[in-house]
Amino acid sequence: MTNKSLTTVDFHGATLTVLRGASPADTLVAMKPVVEGMGLNWEKQRIKIRNHPVLVPTLRVVPFGSSGGEQDSIALPLNRLNFWLATIHPNRVPDPETRARVIAYQTECADALFDHFFGKAMGGPIDRQTNGIAKSTIHKVTMLEQTIGDMSARVDQMMEAFNTMVVASDPRVAAVVAIPALQVAIEQGVKKRPRGFALRVSNALLRYCEGRREFVIHHDIYDRRLFPRAAVNEWLARGGWGPIKDSLDQKRGQGVLRFPRPHAAE
Repeated sequence: MTNKSLTTVDFHGATLTVLRGASPADTLVAMKPVVEGMGLNWEKQRIKIRNHPVLVPTLRVVPFGSSGGEQDSIALPLNRLNFWLATIHPNRVPDPETRARVIAYQTECADALFDHFFGKAMGGPIDRQTNGIAKSTIHKVTMLEQTIGDMSARVDQMMEAFNTMVVASDPRVAAVVAIPALQVAIEQGVKKRPRGFALRVSNALLRYCEGRREFVIHHDIYDRRLFPRAAVNEWLARGGWGPIKDSLDQKRGQGVLRFPRPHAAE
């Protein structure tokens, strides 16, 4: 095997030697430069690798080139490198500098080698496939959001048409002296109502009617509150709609400027 078959990768001041394959499982990493780059004892790690039941089946002895010629070196597949790194506990490394290098290798080493051979830096097939999946997923999410938005707008239009046609036009309904909070909002010209807006109007009218015997609140077949028309008109005349409109304007991003009412002369 010649040096042309090998690739060296600089990582945190160390030169790592790798025999590139068609996949991470076929790409072999010489372990001695990795171990010594971390500042660990190679002989201890060599014995550890040879005795590990998960690592030893994937271990390879490969003639990597060096300054003294080709020498047999222990190598692990790139897809097993992270596993071996995880077997080293940083807290058991007494030297602070060595401990820091161990953590750096555990955090970055396998990912850096993977990116070098199979990631964006090389424009490999894995990267193109990943980008294609990501773009497809983003497109589908965007289309789904647009569909949901269109459906929500259609529902609002249907509800608007229903309330305008049935509640306002049907003489049988128009004759009713009690109306729901939704109808109050429609009559005040509110077309786009944020979530919970009708309920807020309903609660405001409920508070206004509480304690007044002349205003009796009914419920329709949908269990919506029906407020007496007289109560609604009085609530509007007393400025009850003002705080509701302020809240609506704030949700729309419009500023609200109100001047205090002058106190009536006593």
